Amino acid sequence: MDMKAYDNARKAILKDAAGAKGVKGKISCPACKTGTLFYEIMRNGRVCTQCNTTGCLAWMK
Repeated sequence: MDMKAYDNARKAILKDAAGAKGVKGKISCPACKTGTLFYEIMRNGRVCTQCNTTGCLAWMK
């Protein structure tokens, strides 16, 4: 995984969630610019995400 793409996506997700935990959402994917990045921020702060573009970002952390 490209760490710069990961960092950019994580920052965009946290900005979209406005510091909330226990939430789900979606944003335009900052990595591929064409897909939608679906995310969930757990109550413990763990972020899981996946872009709907094949081969793009996806992680559970």
